[in-house]
Amino acid sequence: MSKLAPEGITAAPGSAAISREDLEAILGRIDEGVSVQTPDGRIVYANDAAARLLGLDSRDEVLSAPMREHRSRFAISDVSGRPLEPAELPGERVRAGADQAELLVRFKPTAGGEEHVSLVRALRVLGDDGELRYVVSLFRAVTEEHAAETLRRLGQVTETALSHFSLRDLAPALLDELRTVFAADTAAILLLEDDGAHLMMRITVGFSEEAVSHAVPVPLGKGMAGRVAASRQTWVVEDLDEIELVSPVLRASGIRSLIAVPLLLEDRIIGVVHVGSRERQHFGGEDARLMELISDRITLAVNHSALLDAEREAQERLAFLGEASAILASSLDYDDTLSRIATLALSRFAEWCAVDMVRDDGSIGRLATADGGAAPTPELDRDDDAGVPLVLRTGEPELLFEMLGVDSAIIAPIVSRGRVLGAISFVRTTDGKSYSAADLELARDLARRAGIAVDNAQLYRAAEERAQAARVLASVGDGVVLIDRAGIVRYWNRAAETITGLAGAAVIDRTAADAIPGWKEVIQRVPVSFDAAAAPRAQSLPLAVGERELWLSVTGVAVVDGTVYAFRDLTEERALESMKAEFVSTVSHELRTPLAAIYGAAMTLRRDDILLDLDQNATLLNVITNESDRLARTVNAILWASRLDTDALATTIETCDAELLAREVVDAQRIHLPENVRLEFVVEDGLPPVAADADKVRQVLVNLVDNAVKYSPDGGEVRLELAKEGRSIRFAVTDHGLGIPYREQRRIFDKFYRLDPDMTRGIGGTGLGLFICRELVQRMAGRIWVTSEPGGGSTFAFELPKAEGTPASPAPLG
Repeated sequence: MSKLAPEGITAAPGSAAISREDLEAILGRIDEGVSVQTPDGRIVYANDAAARLLGLDSRDEVLSAPMREHRSRFAISDVSGRPLEPAELPGERVRAGADQAELLVRFKPTAGGEEHVSLVRALRVLGDDGELRYVVSLFRAVTEEHAAETLRRLGQVTETALSHFSLRDLAPALLDELRTVFAADTAAILLLEDDGAHLMMRITVGFSEEAVSHAVPVPLGKGMAGRVAASRQTWVVEDLDEIELVSPVLRASGIRSLIAVPLLLEDRIIGVVHVGSRERQHFGGEDARLMELISDRITLAVNHSALLDAEREAQERLAFLGEASAILASSLDYDDTLSRIATLALSRFAEWCAVDMVRDDGSIGRLATADGGAAPTPELDRDDDAGVPLVLRTGEPELLFEMLGVDSAIIAPIVSRGRVLGAISFVRTTDGKSYSAADLELARDLARRAGIAVDNAQLYRAAEERAQAARVLASVGDGVVLIDRAGIVRYWNRAAETITGLAGAAVIDRTAADAIPGWKEVIQRVPVSFDAAAAPRAQSLPLAVGERELWLSVTGVAVVDGTVYAFRDLTEERALESMKAEFVSTVSHELRTPLAAIYGAAMTLRRDDILLDLDQNATLLNVITNESDRLARTVNAILWASRLDTDALATTIETCDAELLAREVVDAQRIHLPENVRLEFVVEDGLPPVAADADKVRQVLVNLVDNAVKYSPDGGEVRLELAKEGRSIRFAVTDHGLGIPYREQRRIFDKFYRLDPDMTRGIGGTGLGLFICRELVQRMAGRIWVTSEPGGGSTFAFELPKAEGTPASPAPLG
């Protein structure tokens, strides 16, 4: 074993020299590794501790191989993990001329095993001639100490990160801790903007206010911070002059070196943290490694704080929206509610707020302004290509920054059902906080709710107007229908239902051509007026609805929503006119026939060239008498109808003997009965008196008996019956004649109505007899009806009330 040369070890003056054995015993017992090299690099001494640090069993193994062989068994790096060249090691640096050198070195066995960290120091030993004689290297294991220090510094930062819940409070304390840990002059956190393309210095410590005021957004991939974020790699900058910067903040603060580390959250970049020093080459690899560990804590803390801040802001936004919604729902006067919204925004969301609405003529009118002393954006012309006019034209919100002397502004459109009704503008000027994407969404939501409120108010007003119009239209007697431009029925009033018999539910929201029979002919024949003030021309035309034929007088007026048609039912009027015309024809015939007979008989009697015997004279006189009577009855019926129409017919209600009245009629009628007709009279026993007008009762009975005889051309029995019916007396005339078709029975009492002579073997009439009967009975507080079987005869019956004070007839015995 090589020995350390005795001449290399000297004792203090005046003392005994230390022996080689004692020196080896001393160096062999210390914990630090010691090795001695000659100037040419040969190892001439190593103690047991040095052998252990090199992973060898004895110091002889150390001496048996050159130093480069020992180094080859390790991956040697500095404490940050950067590989070290041999020339950078303390021993080599002293051999190269340095008096001494010191470095923390990490040794990781290449064959596997635990890594350890040692503090390596080297110093020179000179000979008497002043030349380098030996290089002594000292190795002290500091693995546990290094780890403990790293953990301590990491723990400091972690504790700080977990002790704050707001990003505004967390960041300054956290950055201040970083400055302490790294002995740095400045620290900053840059967070990714909402656009995902820029970083912005949000929190700083140690920077001058003047420097921070020059902070600008840093694009990803540009400058130091942008490249760190884009590459997601840690940067250790020894000299700031050697790199490109986007923001002048670092240089303005005098920073020379720094460490910048990306903040990654689940493989997503959220920002960059860096610490800086005004000293060049201030930071080493160990600092970078520690900073990377710390960045994980910072990321979690920033994210946690950001989430809490976002939750708090979201709650504040929800509270604001809730209060705003309550205001919007509190009244249908949107002028007032929107003014209150602007005032509410002034205390919660903005320093200036304005509400602009689109007027009916398309111009912009400012409805409300809430000014907290801020300098608002000027009101712009509607033709401008920015601000409120642009938002009103596009219907899209705008988020503006640093314009017209404001930090940021939001202009959100008030939209409802696809219509832009107005815009709400929010402005921040002095708090230094710009609006975010979340703020923009809040503004959009608020404007959307405002749009609904405005639309509801407008709809309510329109609904009130429509309801009033609908009430008016519903009360008029004319049918009213609104057909939109697509031909769909949008309105159908009650009169339209009554006239046509078509329910609104079966018509509305259907095409008019499908829902209303014959509508195609209506739109073809009815002219439409485009001037609502001008009286439209009416067109009368038939409309077949089911089995009915309606005659309608229809007018049309064009409106904004389509066309309004009004129609009036002329069916009865037309039928009446038709019956009048037929009546005139019938009466003419009824009058002309007896007149012709009377005239012919009279002219025959006046002829001198013909001698008539007594029987012939009597026959002609009978013709004149009978036809005169027929003529008188016809004229009398016309007079009765006229008096009924003009309400000039008075009735005198008195107590009458119903049996006596009926018997008088029967006796008078029997005188003129045809030979093949029998007239029977049946009266219930104990018949009480009736409250009626005796003349009117006779007239009704005469008409009914005449009809029964007339419509029994084959002869047979005609029966007149009187009976009690509750509190009334019932008169019934029954025949076994032609009868009445079922479909005609409901109209048999109508004025001028006559059965088709083809159905009655040519039997005619004026169509006034039964009408007069109905009117007279009703004026005496009674009712009249018919029951009939076609070909099987008819029964015409009417009831009149018993006279007051008349005792009820006893019930029949048995």
